[in-house]
Amino acid sequence: MQETFNPIISQEDVRGWSLTKEIPVPAPNTVLVLSRSGGELLVISHTDKPISFSKFKFGGYNFLYKIDVGEYVLKIDCSLPSKTSGFDFPTTVEITCSVSDAQIIVKAGIQDVASVLKGRLINEMKQISRDYDLRENAMAEKDINRSVRRRVVDERCFDDLGLRVPQLVASLQIDSSAIGTIKQITLTELNEAASLTDKAAQFRLAQADQIAQIELDKLKRIRSSADQEHYEKLLRGGEASLLAAYLAQNPENIASIIDRLDQQKRLASSSNMDLLKIMIEEDAIEGSQLDEAGRRVLRRLMGLTESPKAALEGNAANEDLQPRADDDDDDNFDDVPTS
Repeated sequence: MQETFNPIISQEDVRGWSLTKEIPVPAPNTVLVLSRSGGELLVISHTDKPISFSKFKFGGYNFLYKIDVGEYVLKIDCSLPSKTSGFDFPTTVEITCSVSDAQIIVKAGIQDVASVLKGRLINEMKQISRDYDLRENAMAEKDINRSVRRRVVDERCFDDLGLRVPQLVASLQIDSSAIGTIKQITLTELNEAASLTDKAAQFRLAQADQIAQIELDKLKRIRSSADQEHYEKLLRGGEASLLAAYLAQNPENIASIIDRLDQQKRLASSSNMDLLKIMIEEDAIEGSQLDEAGRRVLRRLMGLTESPKAALEGNAANEDLQPRADDDDDDNFDDVPTS
């Protein structure tokens, strides 16, 4: 394993090639590239037919390049950003690579394969690594090996550089200086999680207490209603002594029973008053049953007159008339001649 390699093994000027000098023949894992002044290139591999001397010497070629097309395993060290601010993943990438297009290598003059691959490779990997924090290096490593391998190996993203990468393995580590930070972050998160759990438990307990209180109130209302009905049955049946015994055992119900009785009395009184009001309105009480003053006072009590003054004045007028009648009678007696 090595850090890089130079694919251009050699470069020779063929313009002064000696007639006695043999024409080079490409060895396995190498190719020859002849270049003309106009930029045209001729690639010769070890499986191609050898070039003739005349074409080689008089074909207008300027330079002869020997290119290494064998496979190499390279080790590339780099740092990838993490989601945790200020901390990176120390990363080692092992790749297998080779030249896929000798013409591109010659035109670009590539002599350091690792430097050409590294920039694009890091850019592909950091787009993934920055989604993971320091503790998730294993997950980030798995994601990078899956996604970047697809881009590099399957989609052949380095073909435009004249290079092929058939294999890639990335290893993400944790910076030793970040271990303390990771512990602190983990402790903080655990404390926050415990706090949230405690709050959730308190909330659930409060909900349970509220539900229990609602159910208890409902049971109390049901029981109170049942007690009320029971007491009313005793009242309607004239069982006063039995009612007293029950209330003695349940004194907390005395106030509600009294309120219920008062309410029933008010309802009964209101019903009677309504009936009396109807009778007055319909003149059911007439003649000798009530005199006019009594009727007016009764109407006032029923709320049928605008002011109590009229009723009271009418009553007073009748009272004033009665004494004067008596006085007249007395005067009449006084006027009767005595014998």
